[in-house]
Amino acid sequence: MRPLLPTLIASAVLFAWAGCPKPDGGGGSSTSSSGGSGTSGTSGNTGFDAGLTANGCIRDQDCSPRRICGDDGGCTEGMRCTSTPECDCEQGSGVLCGFFGRAYCDTPAGGVCRRTLSSCEPCTTDDQCGENIQLGINNHCISYAGGQKYCGLACSGSACSQGFQCTAPAGGACSTTTGECGCKVADALGTCAGALTCMADSECPDGQHCTTREANPPRRGVCLPFCLSDEECPQGKICQTQPGPNFGVCITGCTPGQTGSNGTICHGWGRLGNPCPTVACPTGYECTSTTSGYCDMAGCQSDNECPLSRTICDLGTHQCVEGCRTEADCGAFELCTGGACVPQGCRGKNLSCNMGQFCCGKELYDPAAAGGQACPSGVTTGQCFNFTDPFCRKCEDDNGCADITSFGETSHCYELQQNEADGGTRSLGKYCSVGCRTSDDCPRGIVCHADLPAGQNGETAKGCIDAICAAYNP
Repeated sequence: MRPLLPTLIASAVLFAWAGCPKPDGGGGSSTSSSGGSGTSGTSGNTGFDAGLTANGCIRDQDCSPRRICGDDGGCTEGMRCTSTPECDCEQGSGVLCGFFGRAYCDTPAGGVCRRTLSSCEPCTTDDQCGENIQLGINNHCISYAGGQKYCGLACSGSACSQGFQCTAPAGGACSTTTGECGCKVADALGTCAGALTCMADSECPDGQHCTTREANPPRRGVCLPFCLSDEECPQGKICQTQPGPNFGVCITGCTPGQTGSNGTICHGWGRLGNPCPTVACPTGYECTSTTSGYCDMAGCQSDNECPLSRTICDLGTHQCVEGCRTEADCGAFELCTGGACVPQGCRGKNLSCNMGQFCCGKELYDPAAAGGQACPSGVTTGQCFNFTDPFCRKCEDDNGCADITSFGETSHCYELQQNEADGGTRSLGKYCSVGCRTSDDCPRGIVCHADLPAGQNGETAKGCIDAICAAYNP
């Protein structure tokens, strides 16, 4: 009898691997953003913000030295100057600047009178941003993240338009005399970059407001994404309407039922107020107590208020409806799939399936796992199924296994042999190995062997093969 190759013993079965391994410019026209220019407005409101009345022209700063932007949209010669007081370009002053409005002497541009810029227009120096005529101090060219700089009104305290915050220099305090502070877009709202100019909310994209929406007389502002009422915030959030860095941001309010000072209680909309039913709840809310409670939205507010299995809270209708979000919403041995509770099915080949089977959706057949394969046609997730070719394929030599390529391992034809009572062996047949990484890549009951003989010089290979092959494919 032919001598046996190295053997592997499992379940009282002796394996011998026999067979033959296989071999191995100048005055050009301007190109900057649009935005009006002209005279700055005045207002008795403390929330004044620099604004310019549109005159149909774009920025003088887009033109080459000694030139300004003319009424026809092209660059033209400007009025020469040596200092800003010479640029009294207001209507009726008699000075011929080529435009009417507040101006400054742009000496870096060769000494020419140019219009001052509005809030949130890009700038390089404070001079370009004009003066806060209420405080009598210069506005500021304010630095933002990324090295961008935009004009902002000089300010003190909270005297900025909605959406802006009065920003002091590092370690300093705002002063009405030195004017070192400026109105900067609130940190929580972003920067001036890309902000659209506006005169009213109707000119702004959805979810944004015009910063000078309440100005009297009207003046130009910019559109920024801030809220003004709780109704503009998602459920459970309230609008921060107090001035400061978080103005206009939707924040988390108080916890419903939380008590406050002076006998107040937190209602379902996140704000403190007098308890109900002393104060009637608004439409859509109900009182949580007949004596002293808080107003909460009628119906369920969270899944926790739907105690029955397979039910969740529909936050649109505030009713408990059939469905699930996680397995915790379902019954025992159920999974949450596509918002519905379904039978769990197999949880893995070794936990749920018979010998020689795989579990669709787990291990080798988990589509989300690295190297995961598709389940055979007609087999759905959660089902156990019998292994198919090439596992346990019968062969005569390595040529019968040549088309099997799995995880980069070469397949070989091995003869399985069984110990007999008289001390001899009996052949169980020849079967192909199938490349594997671990035993998870093999059917239940078949092991991934890491040291299968694969050559005449001691080479080895990894593959799924075991005595069960003879039982399932005799």
